[in-house]
Amino acid sequence: MPRAKKNPSELVLMGANPSELVVMGGNPGKVSLRQVKEAERAYASSVSTWGEHDQGTQRLHSRWWDLRRAYESQTGKKLYQLNPSNGIEGASQLYQEFHGEPGKHVDTYIEPEPRPANLGQLGVLRKLQVKRTGGWKWGEFDFIGKDVQVAGNVGHSQIYFVGGDQKVTRGQLTHLGVDNSKEMIDLGECMEIEYRAKKAHVDGIESNYYHQFGDVTGRRPRLMYDRRGPQGRLFLVGGEYTIEPEGIVN
Repeated sequence: MPRAKKNPSELVLMGANPSELVVMGGNPGKVSLRQVKEAERAYASSVSTWGEHDQGTQRLHSRWWDLRRAYESQTGKKLYQLNPSNGIEGASQLYQEFHGEPGKHVDTYIEPEPRPANLGQLGVLRKLQVKRTGGWKWGEFDFIGKDVQVAGNVGHSQIYFVGGDQKVTRGQLTHLGVDNSKEMIDLGECMEIEYRAKKAHVDGIESNYYHQFGDVTGRRPRLMYDRRGPQGRLFLVGGEYTIEPEGIVN
């Protein structure tokens, strides 16, 4: 049976048009602010992936709303409400939180489906390091000068690689000991990511940043490679990392 072709979708990578950001704080009482934010992000991520009318999304909305109301009742503080259905607003908020300043432009890419239509830019990818159980134990992929963007979803829960040259060569695949005849390839456990970004709330200087996945819980994402179509694409699957103002966590 012939394989259906993918239809590329337009993807907007947000680095501009910031939405209003209200700093939330105070004594959380029985329900912590972290619980409210985690529930909000889970809901936003589900909206982006499955839509507002999905039953799972609606359950997540109810949980977030109940936690938010309890927190506001305990603290007397009104929380800013993220509207996950407005992807541009959410992506813009993610950019501002991560970089410490509003973005200055919007870039549009043509990328394979499925993936969220609106993402916040985190930086420019430099290197990815993987660990394998077979073949060579360690592998490193160098993307310096290849203009691959590191981006995050509005739920602060998923990293995407957008645009640029993401190709992994047959030689690299053979070096890692993987079956390079496959179209969808598991490259191994992703140990570290290096990216370049300017963070106004750190020092305001464009710098290289490193993050070791799983440094808190030990659970790391796996790096996958989809070689179908005219351009190969990299994906992170699983793990327990989140995207926070201070950077990638865990």
